[in-house]
Amino acid sequence: MLRKIIAITLANILLFSNLTAFTIKNETIAVFDFIGNDINSNTARTLSDRLRIELVKYNFINVLERNRIDAILEEQAIQMSGCVDECLVEVGRLLGATSIITGSIGKVGDYYTINARKINATTGKLENAFGYDSKLGIESLLVNGMNEVAYQIVYGEKLSNTLQVIPKEPIDPVELMMGGIFCITGGIIIWIMVLVVQIAVDVSGDL
Repeated sequence: MLRKIIAITLANILLFSNLTAFTIKNETIAVFDFIGNDINSNTARTLSDRLRIELVKYNFINVLERNRIDAILEEQAIQMSGCVDECLVEVGRLLGATSIITGSIGKVGDYYTINARKINATTGKLENAFGYDSKLGIESLLVNGMNEVAYQIVYGEKLSNTLQVIPKEPIDPVELMMGGIFCITGGIIIWIMVLVVQIAVDVSGDL
Protein backbone atom coordinates (compact mmCIF):
# COMPACT_ATOMS: atom_id res chain seq x y z
CA MET A 1 0.00 0.00 0.00
CA LEU A 2 2.80 2.41 0.94
CA ARG A 3 4.63 1.68 -2.32
CA LYS A 4 1.45 2.40 -4.27
CA ILE A 5 1.01 5.77 -2.54
CA ILE A 6 4.65 6.70 -3.20
CA ALA A 7 4.35 5.69 -6.86
CA ILE A 8 1.16 7.76 -7.34
CA THR A 9 2.75 10.76 -5.62
CA LEU A 10 5.86 10.58 -7.82
CA ALA A 11 3.73 10.23 -10.94
CA ASN A 12 1.72 13.33 -10.00
CA ILE A 13 4.90 15.30 -9.33
CA LEU A 14 6.37 14.31 -12.72
CA LEU A 15 3.09 15.11 -14.48
CA PHE A 16 2.87 18.53 -12.84
CA SER A 17 6.51 19.27 -13.70
CA ASN A 18 6.01 18.31 -17.34
CA LEU A 19 2.85 20.41 -17.60
CA THR A 20 4.62 23.40 -16.05
CA ALA A 21 7.62 23.04 -18.38
CA PHE A 22 5.31 22.73 -21.37
CA THR A 23 3.41 25.87 -20.36
CA ILE A 24 6.61 27.89 -19.90
CA LYS A 25 8.10 26.55 -23.11
CA ASN A 26 5.28 28.16 -25.06
CA GLU A 27 6.66 31.58 -24.09
CA THR A 28 8.52 33.36 -26.86
CA ILE A 29 10.51 36.45 -25.87
CA ALA A 30 11.78 39.27 -28.07
CA VAL A 31 14.55 41.36 -26.51
CA PHE A 32 14.90 44.81 -28.03
CA ASP A 33 18.13 46.76 -27.71
CA PHE A 34 18.20 48.77 -24.51
CA ILE A 35 18.46 52.54 -24.63
CA GLY A 36 21.79 53.93 -23.39
CA ASN A 37 21.62 56.83 -20.92
CA ASP A 38 25.14 58.27 -20.61
CA ILE A 39 26.20 54.93 -22.14
CA ASN A 40 27.20 54.74 -25.80
CA SER A 41 24.93 52.82 -28.15
CA ASN A 42 27.52 50.12 -28.94
CA THR A 43 27.86 49.27 -25.25
CA ALA A 44 24.09 49.17 -24.80
CA ARG A 45 23.81 46.93 -27.87
CA THR A 46 26.48 44.55 -26.55
CA LEU A 47 24.79 44.31 -23.17
CA SER A 48 21.44 43.65 -24.88
CA ASP A 49 23.09 40.79 -26.80
CA ARG A 50 24.41 39.39 -23.54
CA LEU A 51 20.88 39.40 -22.11
CA ARG A 52 19.70 37.33 -25.08
CA ILE A 53 22.54 34.86 -24.48
CA GLU A 54 21.67 34.61 -20.78
CA LEU A 55 18.02 33.94 -21.64
CA VAL A 56 18.91 31.26 -24.17
CA LYS A 57 20.46 29.26 -21.31
CA TYR A 58 16.91 28.61 -20.11
CA ASN A 59 16.05 26.03 -22.73
CA PHE A 60 12.37 25.93 -21.75
CA ILE A 61 11.71 29.33 -23.35
CA ASN A 62 12.16 30.58 -26.90
CA VAL A 63 14.32 33.66 -27.47
CA LEU A 64 14.04 35.38 -30.84
CA GLU A 65 17.31 36.06 -32.61
CA ARG A 66 18.47 39.60 -33.24
CA ASN A 67 18.51 39.15 -37.03
CA ARG A 68 14.79 38.33 -37.03
CA ILE A 69 14.05 41.47 -35.03
CA ASP A 70 16.24 43.59 -37.30
CA ALA A 71 14.56 42.11 -40.38
CA ILE A 72 11.08 43.08 -39.16
CA LEU A 73 12.24 46.56 -38.19
CA GLU A 74 13.75 47.03 -41.65
CA GLU A 75 10.72 45.57 -43.40
CA GLN A 76 8.36 47.88 -41.51
CA ALA A 77 10.74 50.85 -41.90
CA ILE A 78 10.81 51.35 -38.12
CA GLN A 79 13.60 53.22 -36.39
CA MET A 80 14.34 52.06 -32.86
CA SER A 81 15.11 55.61 -31.77
CA GLY A 82 11.51 56.66 -32.39
CA CYS A 83 9.80 53.40 -31.45
CA VAL A 84 8.01 53.58 -28.06
CA ASP A 85 6.51 50.66 -26.13
CA GLU A 86 3.32 50.48 -28.23
CA CYS A 87 5.42 50.31 -31.38
CA LEU A 88 7.66 47.58 -29.94
CA VAL A 89 4.62 45.57 -28.84
CA GLU A 90 3.34 45.65 -32.43
CA VAL A 91 6.73 44.46 -33.69
CA GLY A 92 6.62 41.71 -31.07
CA ARG A 93 3.26 40.58 -32.41
CA LEU A 94 4.63 40.47 -35.95
CA LEU A 95 7.49 38.31 -34.68
CA GLY A 96 5.07 35.93 -32.94
CA ALA A 97 6.41 36.83 -29.48
CA THR A 98 4.30 36.39 -26.37
CA SER A 99 6.38 38.92 -24.43
CA ILE A 100 8.87 41.65 -25.24
CA ILE A 101 11.75 42.96 -23.15
CA THR A 102 12.74 46.60 -23.33
CA GLY A 103 14.54 49.01 -21.06
CA SER A 104 17.53 51.23 -20.48
CA ILE A 105 21.11 51.08 -19.25
CA GLY A 106 22.60 54.14 -17.65
CA LYS A 107 24.79 55.75 -15.06
CA VAL A 108 23.74 57.86 -12.08
CA GLY A 109 26.64 59.21 -10.06
CA ASP A 110 28.90 56.26 -9.30
CA TYR A 111 26.18 53.70 -10.01
CA TYR A 112 25.61 51.78 -13.24
CA THR A 113 22.04 50.61 -13.55
CA ILE A 114 19.87 48.33 -15.67
CA ASN A 115 16.12 48.94 -15.84
CA ALA A 116 14.11 46.37 -17.77
CA ARG A 117 10.42 45.85 -18.47
CA LYS A 118 8.55 42.74 -19.58
CA ILE A 119 5.46 43.58 -21.62
CA ASN A 120 2.76 41.20 -22.81
CA ALA A 121 2.84 41.29 -26.61
CA THR A 122 -0.85 40.34 -26.83
CA THR A 123 -2.39 42.77 -24.37
CA GLY A 124 0.35 45.42 -24.26
CA LYS A 125 0.23 45.38 -20.46
CA LEU A 126 3.32 45.58 -18.28
CA GLU A 127 3.91 42.13 -16.79
CA ASN A 128 6.89 42.93 -14.60
CA ALA A 129 9.81 45.29 -14.10
CA PHE A 130 13.37 44.41 -13.14
CA GLY A 131 16.52 46.19 -12.09
CA TYR A 132 20.17 45.81 -11.29
CA ASP A 133 22.52 48.39 -9.76
CA SER A 134 26.26 48.21 -9.40
CA LYS A 135 29.19 50.30 -8.20
CA LEU A 136 31.73 47.91 -9.69
CA GLY A 137 31.81 49.54 -13.13
CA ILE A 138 30.18 48.94 -16.51
CA GLU A 139 31.91 45.56 -16.77
CA SER A 140 29.83 44.23 -13.87
CA LEU A 141 26.68 44.69 -15.96
CA LEU A 142 28.13 42.31 -18.54
CA VAL A 143 29.51 39.75 -16.09
CA ASN A 144 26.77 39.74 -13.45
CA GLY A 145 24.01 42.19 -14.31
CA MET A 146 22.49 40.55 -17.35
CA ASN A 147 22.60 37.15 -15.68
CA GLU A 148 20.59 38.61 -12.79
CA VAL A 149 18.08 40.34 -15.07
CA ALA A 150 17.60 37.16 -17.14
CA TYR A 151 16.82 35.21 -13.99
CA GLN A 152 14.30 37.84 -12.92
CA ILE A 153 12.65 37.75 -16.36
CA VAL A 154 12.28 33.97 -16.28
CA TYR A 155 11.30 33.45 -12.66
CA GLY A 156 9.97 36.85 -11.60
CA GLU A 157 12.17 37.03 -8.53
CA LYS A 158 15.67 38.12 -7.59
CA LEU A 159 18.61 35.77 -7.94
CA SER A 160 20.59 37.78 -5.41
CA ASN A 161 20.89 41.21 -3.88
CA THR A 162 20.82 43.41 -6.98
CA LEU A 163 23.07 46.07 -5.46
CA GLN A 164 26.73 45.25 -6.10
CA VAL A 165 29.24 47.41 -4.25
CA ILE A 166 33.01 47.65 -4.11
CA PRO A 167 34.28 45.26 -1.43
CA LYS A 168 35.67 46.92 1.66
CA GLU A 169 39.40 46.84 2.20
CA PRO A 170 40.48 44.17 4.71
CA ILE A 171 41.07 45.47 8.22
CA ASP A 172 44.72 45.91 9.16
CA PRO A 173 45.38 43.63 12.20
CA VAL A 174 47.79 46.21 13.68
CA GLU A 175 45.12 48.91 13.46
CA LEU A 176 42.60 46.50 14.95
CA MET A 177 44.93 45.73 17.89
CA MET A 178 45.70 49.43 18.49
CA GLY A 179 41.99 50.21 18.43
CA GLY A 180 41.34 47.49 20.98
CA ILE A 181 44.10 48.80 23.27
CA PHE A 182 42.70 52.33 22.94
CA CYS A 183 39.21 51.17 23.89
CA ILE A 184 40.48 49.17 26.89
CA THR A 185 42.65 52.08 28.09
CA GLY A 186 39.73 54.49 27.72
CA GLY A 187 37.50 52.13 29.68
CA ILE A 188 40.06 51.87 32.53
CA ILE A 189 40.44 55.66 32.69
CA ILE A 190 36.67 56.14 32.87
CA TRP A 191 36.40 53.45 35.56
CA ILE A 192 39.16 55.16 37.65
CA MET A 193 37.44 58.54 37.27
CA VAL A 194 34.13 57.08 38.43
CA LEU A 195 35.89 55.41 41.37
CA VAL A 196 37.61 58.67 42.36
CA VAL A 197 34.32 60.58 42.21
CA GLN A 198 32.61 57.90 44.31
CA ILE A 199 35.39 58.02 46.95
CA ALA A 200 35.15 61.82 47.03
CA VAL A 201 31.39 61.64 47.54
CA ASP A 202 31.81 59.08 50.36
CA VAL A 203 34.47 61.19 52.09
CA SER A 204 32.39 64.36 51.87
CA GLY A 205 29.43 62.45 53.26
CA ASP A 206 31.44 61.30 56.28
CA LEU A 207 32.47 64.88 56.99
